[in-house]
Amino acid sequence: MTDCVVTHVYFSHQINTHLSKGERQSMRWLYFILVQCLLIGIVGAIVFIHKDRVALIKTPPASLAQWYKPENKRQVWLHNM
Repeated sequence: MTDCVVTHVYFSHQINTHLSKGERQSMRWLYFILVQCLLIGIVGAIVFIHKDRVALIKTPPASLAQWYKPENKRQVWLHNM
């Protein structure tokens, strides 16, 4: 068990020795950005697949609209304020 851990640490140290600190930092940012894009893509795909059940913008019911119909331009302007 300890041989496996020591070997892993040794090889991971050998892999990272040729990279400078800045290169390792940029690789971390690259992985971070890739993971974020992957998560956004997965969430977007789920929303797209279930778009009939997902309401991103809640609109009032049509029966409520009859009480709030503006009749002229002034009322439209006041309504939109």
